[in-house]
Amino acid sequence: MNRRHTFSILGGGALLAALGPAAARAAGDAAPWGYDGAEGPAHWGDLDAAYRACGEGTRQSPIDLAEATPADVPAPAVRYPAMPLDVTNDGHTVRVAATRGARLDPGAAAGAGWRLQQFHFHHPGEHTVNGAHRPLEIHFVHTHPDRPGYVVLGVLAEAGAANPALATILDHAPEKAGGSAAPDGVTVDPAALLPPAGARGAWRYHGSLTTPPCTEKAAWVVFTTPVTVSRDQIDRFAALYTGNNRPVQPLNRRFLLRSGG
Repeated sequence: MNRRHTFSILGGGALLAALGPAAARAAGDAAPWGYDGAEGPAHWGDLDAAYRACGEGTRQSPIDLAEATPADVPAPAVRYPAMPLDVTNDGHTVRVAATRGARLDPGAAAGAGWRLQQFHFHHPGEHTVNGAHRPLEIHFVHTHPDRPGYVVLGVLAEAGAANPALATILDHAPEKAGGSAAPDGVTVDPAALLPPAGARGAWRYHGSLTTPPCTEKAAWVVFTTPVTVSRDQIDRFAALYTGNNRPVQPLNRRFLLRSGG
């Protein structure tokens, strides 16, 4: 695959369209949704006109990360400083707001200057690798002041050593939906939730948000190297959300690339 074609897939501004009124409406008065029953993923597209892409879209996320095409693309340049903790249980996940300037250069035509807005967690992981789920997945959601759409950095987590950043988040995450906490003097280091700097090969593809309105304007960068979290940390998150993952979606006529290790 030639370099120009590779760059066009991975995030040119022309491929990241505006968020649009559907996204704004979904954050406000659109229909409620969930992960099971009549409000579950199989029905999202029917719950509200703002969610139509969830049922009719052809570039949806997550996907199975398999049979990727090798690509020579630089590793993402991540600049995440430690920041005051601002954590919310929003009824669908535990979400941490980015309260201090954090940046991402995805390493392709998406360009530098993507700003971290928030990161959140899914159990089990949403993307699969050759059909297998990891027990946890972290999504870092970025927007750009001059470019529409999103860049989402995905991190897969497997059971192993405890993660100190996740420990801080879980210690303060509200148990009830709608609760928030911003404890004085408590900081969190998002970079501690990333694989080591020398192990940041990534899968890359164009997809969507994995929750309603399932906007198909997201450039995905999912690290190939997982991080570790403890079994106790997985269980603590599972006590809040026993299953907040959308099933994998068809790749259809999209390129899935893999760079680095």
